[in-house]
Amino acid sequence: MEGSVLDLFRVLSLVVAWAIPGTLAMLVVVFAVAAPAFIAAGVILRLHQVLGVRRQGTSPGERRSLELACSVDGDCPPGFMCIDGVCVSMRT
Repeated sequence: MEGSVLDLFRVLSLVVAWAIPGTLAMLVVVFAVAAPAFIAAGVILRLHQVLGVRRQGTSPGERRSLELACSVDGDCPPGFMCIDGVCVSMRT
């Protein structure tokens, strides 16, 4: 019985001795790979948004203006007119 308790303590001490450095090493590797991947994903997403806006021919400011509520044409910014209570661009 004493031998099995000593063996258990040896195993536990090995687990503790290797688990902490092993976990830290794994975290370093994971973050070393994940951080650049998240940065690249953010850059790609932003480029997609910017290039998508250029393809559609509207800027984010114009898009927000398209959603403005209005009652008469005077409520809309220049270049827009009021149709069914929404400011709509006069460009086609």
